[in-house]
Parts: sequence; C-alpha cells; structure tokens
Amino acid sequence: CDLHPNYPSTRWAEQLGLPVVRVQHHHAHVLSCLAEHHETGRVLGVSWDGTGYGTDGTIWGGEFMIVSLEEPGFRRFASLRPFILPGGEAAIRRPALTAYGLLRELPRPGNRRESASRRIPGLDKNERAILERMAARGLNVPLTSSVGRLFDGVAALLGLGEQVAFEGQLAMKLEFLAATSNDSARYPFKISYPKIDDRISDAPAVVLDWLPMLTAVLKEIALDERASVISRRFHNTLAAMVATVSNEAPDLPVVLTGGCFQNKVLLEATVELLEAERIAVLTHRDVPPNDGGIAVGQILAASFTSLEGTAPPVPKRPRT
Repeated sequence: CDLHPNYPSTRWAEQLGLPVVRVQHHHAHVLSCLAEHHETGRVLGVSWDGTGYGTDGTIWGGEFMIVSLEEPGFRRFASLRPFILPGGEAAIRRPALTAYGLLRELPRPGNRRESASRRIPGLDKNERAILERMAARGLNVPLTSSVGRLFDGVAALLGLGEQVAFEGQLAMKLEFLAATSNDSARYPFKISYPKIDDRISDAPAVVLDWLPMLTAVLKEIALDERASVISRRFHNTLAAMVATVSNEAPDLPVVLTGGCFQNKVLLEATVELLEAERIAVLTHRDVPPNDGGIAVGQILAASFTSLEGTAPPVPKRPRT
C-alpha cells in the first residue's frame, strides 16, 4: 500500500491482518514505468504529480530519484523548491490558496508579495489576512514540492479558475492553452546544491528554484501577455528543468512518470530536450503514468521485502 497513513487503501490494508509493505508514492511511480522496460540498471526517475506522502512528512510531487530494479529503495537526487500549501488538501480544491503559497516565497521589500497577492482571483483582503496569519504561525500550511500544485498556482494567477471539480482540471486548461502556441521561449530558473546533512537521508542533493520563473510570469501577466504564450513558456521551462537535472546525473537513462506526464505538451517538450542531449528516455506505454498504474510499482517494491532483499524479476516485453 501507499506510504500515506490516511489513504483509504492504506487503512484497508492494515485491517486485513496480513503483513503490510508501505511504498513511497513516487518510488512506486518510477517502478511502474520500469515494469514496462527491460532496464536492470539505475535510472533517474522524474516523478511529477500532485500529491505524494514524502518520507520526511512533507508533500512531495516534484521528485528526481535514482532507482534500480536490482536495489531496494531509492535515493532522492533532486526536488523542486518547497512552498507552503495553505489549508492542506483544501488547496487542491481551491487553487487560489496554492497561488498564495507560491507568492509567499517572494521577497518582502517594497510589499512586493502583498501587491502580487492582490492579483489572485477569488481572494479578498480579509482572506489574504487570514492566510498570512496562518503562514506566520505555521498553522495548517504543510510544505510541498509538487509540480501539480505549481500548475494549479500558475493557472489561478492567470484567472483560469477559482474552484476545481477534479484533480488536474486547471493543469489541463494550461495544457490546452500551451498547445495553441508555438512560442519557444523559456523563463529563468535557478539550480542550487544545498549542504547535505548525512543524518537526513531524504534531503535532495539538487534543488530546482522556480521563483525566478514565477517572477517572470507575474511581470508578463502585468503586461497583459496572452495566457497561451505564458502557458507555453511555463511548459518549456519545466522541460528545461528536467534536462538540466538530467545532466547532473550523467549516463543514467531518464524515466518520466507521474500524473503530470499525462500532459502531452510537457511530455513531448521534455523528451525532445532529453533526446537532443543524447539522454535515453523511458516513458509509459501500457501502464498509466498516473495513480492508475501505481499498484504495479507497489508490487515490484514489495517483492524486495517478500524475497528478503533480493532483486525482483525484471518483466520482459514480448516480441511482436
């Protein structure tokens, strides 16, 4: 079952009276893609989605993991800069809350943050004040590194919706907008190498900082740039982030998995950049990249435990 203690599937598994193997969400995503390929060596798994319980208790979703079918576990190689998610799961239903979490990373000089937060559709002055108090006191503002929530926040800033009826709704709107533009520009971003504490096994060695991209997006919104152009540049930048980190882990094939890679624009842009760098790319063909395929990865991860640490058999695709 999933590592998240409150998932219905986790609680159901715990009630069966059978041995329970809890598998980290994004690790399972990577393994589910490897199940489709005869790849026994290490890979750099890019596992991007909306929500997954991290081993450090935060909400992951923008992960780069070194994974192998021959080794149990994973190494968290890189991740997105984390940001707060006001209201926790409530932010999934109200992307304006996520947008506020992104904007709170802006520097304070000149009330830049306050000025930007006024642009969030659906948040009035009173609610912004409440959110600020929540953030200042650390009340119900879990940290997340989720690319899915990054999509939601940018979409909310573009005025694409204040409420959503299902997961990924605003990300789909961004994808459709991006598909109508052939703009090739990218926004800036930064990459950093935080000092690693050996006592913290899940701290990433590389951090992708999206804040320069957000600053550029806000400037273009203020200049009334077309939403389709902003969306296309946003997708281009995310693809460039993957390529940049992939070059930090040379000679490793790259696996693209997680619900974000259901996005055709993002997937194709990322594959194009990686192939231009002569980096081997593995993508989903038979198993869904979203949570519809995660059980496959969980089974592979659990086989390490059931076989007492030996490698699980590598599934082979039949010749056709």
